[in-house]
Amino acid sequence: MPVQPFATQVEPSPDAIIWRFHKISYFRDLMANEELYFRRTDKYKGDDPNEGLPRDDYVRNVRGLTRYVLADELTLNSDQGSNRLHSQSNYLSCWNLYDGVNTLRMWYRYSPFGVAVCSTYGRLKSVLDKMLDVINLGRVQYGDKEMTGYNLVQCIFTQGDHYVWENEVRAVLCSYDPVGVQARNYG
Repeated sequence: MPVQPFATQVEPSPDAIIWRFHKISYFRDLMANEELYFRRTDKYKGDDPNEGLPRDDYVRNVRGLTRYVLADELTLNSDQGSNRLHSQSNYLSCWNLYDGVNTLRMWYRYSPFGVAVCSTYGRLKSVLDKMLDVINLGRVQYGDKEMTGYNLVQCIFTQGDHYVWENEVRAVLCSYDPVGVQARNYG
């Protein structure tokens, strides 16, 4: 199934240089199996507890909820719980759109004692076009000022302003569990 566009997709040029910073164990796995590593979105909670989720204030604004009103806060909790369950069916492969500025910071943060794979956006897209599952691909937007509506794909491609230095390109593979529906948190 080819890479599917989405409403707010921002694509770099096909010849844009991208880097994937790896711990050495992930790189060995890449070389041995010739497969890209995708990590489930909710597994990033240790680094970013809001990964793949809209900010609470954004949900309140879009849904017309009032802070500290019990019924509205319960609605917010329910929405964010559902969003977290949805995030368990999305897997990320995160790349850095090379600008030459934050390379050392990326090395330090994501692959101390590791390696970086260098490619182009066009090559990554052509490889992902051959996948069987639904794939979305594009640049990450920082801050929610560009967001419109309540679209969870858009939320996955939006990060907080404090991550702007990552200059991220993201591949998102959507793979629902055919047996367990989306609630993978149950034993």
